[in-house]
Amino acid sequence: RPAVRTMSDRSGSKSKSRSRSPARRGRSASSSRSRSPAAKRRGGSRSHSRSRSPKRDGAGGAGGDRPDADTMMLGPDDVGFVLGKGGSTKHKIARVADCRLELDDSGKLTIMGDEAARVRAREYVGMVLAQRVGPVTVDFDAERNDLTRVDVPADCVGFVTGRGGAVLRGLEQEWGTLMFFAKSKRDDGGATEKLAIFGRPGSRCGAELKVMSAVEHKSKGWFVTDGGDGDDLKVKLSHYDNPDTGFGTETFPLRADEFSYALGKQGSTRKKLARAAQCILEYIGRVAVVGGTKAERERGRVYLKWLIEQRTGHCSANTEGRDDVTVVEIPRSVVGYITGFKGTSLREVEAMTGTFCFTDSNRGGAEGDTERLLIFSGSSAARTEAERLIKDRVRAKLESDRYGGRGGGGGGGGGY
Repeated sequence: RPAVRTMSDRSGSKSKSRSRSPARRGRSASSSRSRSPAAKRRGGSRSHSRSRSPKRDGAGGAGGDRPDADTMMLGPDDVGFVLGKGGSTKHKIARVADCRLELDDSGKLTIMGDEAARVRAREYVGMVLAQRVGPVTVDFDAERNDLTRVDVPADCVGFVTGRGGAVLRGLEQEWGTLMFFAKSKRDDGGATEKLAIFGRPGSRCGAELKVMSAVEHKSKGWFVTDGGDGDDLKVKLSHYDNPDTGFGTETFPLRADEFSYALGKQGSTRKKLARAAQCILEYIGRVAVVGGTKAERERGRVYLKWLIEQRTGHCSANTEGRDDVTVVEIPRSVVGYITGFKGTSLREVEAMTGTFCFTDSNRGGAEGDTERLLIFSGSSAARTEAERLIKDRVRAKLESDRYGGRGGGGGGGGGY
């Protein structure tokens, strides 16, 4: 099977006169239209020519002779293509290239940023424009650090692209990438199409894994070996390993009886764990792939392990020395209310705060006293918000019970 390879927002100043003479105040409206060309270039005019084209997103402040700005002149047809609906394409290019783009009414595109970012932006603009007339050609053999190539079987291209390109556009929006199918300068034939993914390593990794998951779903066995309960990836993702930043990936198989539980309805459980751990978590077939820094990967791996343990019984997590957990002691009498039927109330808190929560009954207080509710997340703000919601619900429940369900006076209860 083919492998995945990597090459490695003018201040339009109003012209203000210090003279406030009646003659000044009584200027005819037409006088504003006789401003000098220099004044017009500065953008100080408040008048609007009736012949100007529809306002474009980002129009205005040109880069001029700034050393950190390049300009490109776009034809009338190219302007709309680079701008995109509501400025979406322009914003996408700027995000991926890590620069600022401004497009004025004359079709002048100003690119601002460091030299490397400007070079990337010019190239990305060229690639976007090339798509108007045919396939884009990319040198996948060139050594570069912003490109990942994924070989997609021909019968999966439509599935990966989506109707009108909707799936790829969604992946670009989610991961901050630029993606399109391209021709290689060295045509090696084969029954595959080459998907180019441009962006930062973490962004490319997330997008690539999403594509791999889709392809494996459509064409089982393309990326994953059929090893029963010992499935593994046919391709290696070591090209993302960076000892300087600590970014990398890890893979481990899921048993058939674990996969559905770890995935959740429409992928909700997988998304929850990834959000809480602040890592990339994707399933290629039944192979879990975790991406991120060492700390992010550790959270993702352990959260998934604890989740699977909950499938067959209570999970007892060792929180000693961890900086990603908040422990809330909850009266045993309200635990059922806090978790809800089949954990629905706790799942609601998780969705609202981006956390991973469960009770640790094996490490609670004395029998009939309290249970520990563990709130996990790589974000302390998320854990704080989840803790607040939990304590508010505990307080409301204890107060309701105290007044026989009729509600009651203010004030907290039970130390909450």
